[in-house]
Order: sequence, then structure tokens, then C-alpha cells
Amino acid sequence: MDKSITVVVFYESHEIRDLMGEVLRGRTSKLVFSNLKKDQKEFIEFACDQHAAFMFIYAFEDPKFAIDLYQLFDSHSALSNIMQSPHLSVLFCNREYREQAYQECMAKRFFLYDTINPIYDMNKVRLLLDLTSETLMQQIKVTELDQEIEDSRRDMFDVSLQLDGIEGSINDEKVIQGGFLDDLAFDINELGECHESLEGDEASGRIKQGLGEFKNHNEVYFSDLGTQVRSAKPKTKETEPLVIVADDQKMMLKIITTILQPKGFRVETASNGAEAILKAKVFPPSAVLLDIDMPVMNGIETLKAFKKLEPLKHVPIIMLTSNTDKHSFMECLKLGAVDYIVKPTNAKTLLKKLLSVV
Repeated sequence: MDKSITVVVFYESHEIRDLMGEVLRGRTSKLVFSNLKKDQKEFIEFACDQHAAFMFIYAFEDPKFAIDLYQLFDSHSALSNIMQSPHLSVLFCNREYREQAYQECMAKRFFLYDTINPIYDMNKVRLLLDLTSETLMQQIKVTELDQEIEDSRRDMFDVSLQLDGIEGSINDEKVIQGGFLDDLAFDINELGECHESLEGDEASGRIKQGLGEFKNHNEVYFSDLGTQVRSAKPKTKETEPLVIVADDQKMMLKIITTILQPKGFRVETASNGAEAILKAKVFPPSAVLLDIDMPVMNGIETLKAFKKLEPLKHVPIIMLTSNTDKHSFMECLKLGAVDYIVKPTNAKTLLKKLLSVV
């Protein structure tokens, strides 16, 4: 478990506190136990401090209080600072409430769940918390990347504005200098008319010719300078379509990337559905290749989540699976997938199906 994550355990009995203390012993340097039924002020004061990220562990025999507490966090203005920080919630409850805990996770109120009283497998619980920590760290990285992208966009916008101003100044100077040269040519012409000698006419002609050449040179120079300024403006539009590929098998990610990149696709990879969604929020993709069998968040759950997110609901999703069960294919299509690919696949099939939706 990453040491930068602040772990907060909400509990209601000392027995559960001792149990969670045993699970978390030596696994985090930032551990807080909070019994909000007895003291809410202390937790609110603690939450006002700076924290990189939170892992909330709701450890109650009956999940009802955990659900109420989650809803309080979601609506309480004093706790808004917490909810704006990267965070994930894990639910622990008694064995008889497993179905309810599962439904709460499916509703996205909690990330994962397990049972207490008793904990049947301590290593399994620790693995669950490590997976939550890993996903949370990915969320932190994506949040940081999102901020960097926003800062870069703002900087590029500022540069574009400055270059627009320079281009405007160049055009103004071109008009001003052109006007000066026209006035000077007129004055020389007037002066030539006052001196009717042949020598005066020849000198006046040479001066007017020189002024004409200088004016033409100025116009070309300023036009070229304006073109250079326009060319220097940041290009923000990507020409290559982006494909996010989610699969827990590194070899499969490498194979698909090797196929797609030479064909002009940009590829972002993810090892689970949660990471795919986080990346899609930052880098809106042209299409998503989504494996069905993945840890943390499987393909079916991820597909449903994509279709619920307004900015991503229309992104074409192609399912990847090594299972040839037609029922699974039909379920994916009903949930909004546009197609499916049975692994292992060949380059021709992959490109054909992808190009049909991009």
C-alpha cells in the first residue's frame, strides 16, 4: 500500500477497530480511526489539513450506517475539501449483508467490499486494500496529468493571444509604413514638377523607382513575417485517432499496440477498467478496446460505466475476449458495445473492425 495515502477507518465498536488495526499494521504511515457516532468535530478538523489522497474504510456490522455516512460526505459542505481530493471507499460488513454490499459497489458508492466478524482470509483482505491503493495511485497520476494538460492548454492559449497581438502589430506597421512611403513619393513628385530640368526629372525618376522597390520589399517582408507568426501558433488538434486498450495481459497490450501504431493510431493502455475510464476522461478516445476478464473492474462493469458518463457514452467500444460464449457477446452488444473480437486475433481482423467505427 502506498505510504502517501491517508487511510481513514470509520468504525462503531472497539472489536472492529482492533481487527482493522491488525489488518493495516505496518502497511501505511497515515492511519486514522474515527468513530463519527461519538465525535464528528475531530474528524472535520483533521480533514481540513492537506492530504494527497484518501482511502476510506467503512467497517460496520450493518452497512446501513456506512451508506448514510457516505451520503453525508457527498452532501456536507464542510467535507467538500475531502471529496475533491482523490479518494476511494471500501466497505466491510457482516457476512449476512454480502448481497447488499455487492449492490452498493455496483452502484459505485463503494469501490470494493469484504466481510468481517470473522475475516476468513487476512491475506485476501490485504490484497483487496493493495488493489484499492494501486487504483487510487493511478487516479492521482491521472489527476496530476489532467492538471498538467490544462496548464499546457492555458499556456498555449496565452501564446496564441500574444502571437495574435504581434500579427496585428505587424499588419498595422505594414499599413503605416506603406502610407509614409506613399506620402514621400507624392512629395517627391511635387518637387519634380517644380524643377523642369532634364537632370531633375532623371533624379526624381530614380528616387521614385527606389521608393517603389523599397515599398514592394516592405510589403513582402511584412507578409512573410506575418506568415511566420501564424505558423508559430500552437497546433492543438491531434490528427491521429486515439485508441484506449484495456487488458490485464501485458503481452496482449504489446501485440495490439504493435499492430495499431504503424497504421497511424495513437495507443493508450490500461491494465483494468478503472484505469481505462480515468484515462478516457483525460484523453477522449476515438475508440476503446475492452477486455471482458480483468481485475479491479471487469469489462462488463467498465462498459456500463462508459455508457453512464455523458462525455464518453458515445465512444465506440469493441470487446476483447477469449471466451466464445455467444450469450456473453449478446450481453455486451445489448449494453452498448459496437462489436467484439475473440482473442487471439490477427492484425487484419483487428484493423478491419476498428476502422469500421473510427
